[in-house]
Amino acid sequence: MWVVQELTGIYSVPLLFVSLFGSVFPDFEHLLFFLTYGKKDAYTTWIKSYVKHGDWRVLIRFIEKGHKYNTKLRFHNIYTIFFLILASIGLFKLQVFSGFMFTGSMMIHYLFDILDDLASLGKVNKNWYRLGKSTKKINPAIWKDLDKAIKR
Repeated sequence: MWVVQELTGIYSVPLLFVSLFGSVFPDFEHLLFFLTYGKKDAYTTWIKSYVKHGDWRVLIRFIEKGHKYNTKLRFHNIYTIFFLILASIGLFKLQVFSGFMFTGSMMIHYLFDILDDLASLGKVNKNWYRLGKSTKKINPAIWKDLDKAIKR
């Protein structure tokens, strides 16, 4: 919203909400993963178990500590970021500010995720460099170890 306001003088509450929606939209892929292409994944199985048993505090801690190991999200990659950069530039030039706000906010979200990887892992997670479906196998024992590390 700040970029649009600085460059065009346009500010509106609906555009602000489009921006906010775009900034959380990439997180819907996590839900998509759980409900579709990752529903049989070990990570999903652990999460479903916590939900089934009502272990909400453990669930939150498990997701907080384990989400960096869930590297199978298809759109969390640099190719999506490049596409969003091009789309944002094109939409801005066409003065489709709602589209620019949406794609720009998504792009910033993904870039923030990469910075979070650097801060928490000390490096960029390798999943950012692949396109589409992940072929990397994750040792399912990592989830069991993570579960044991969470205080009950």
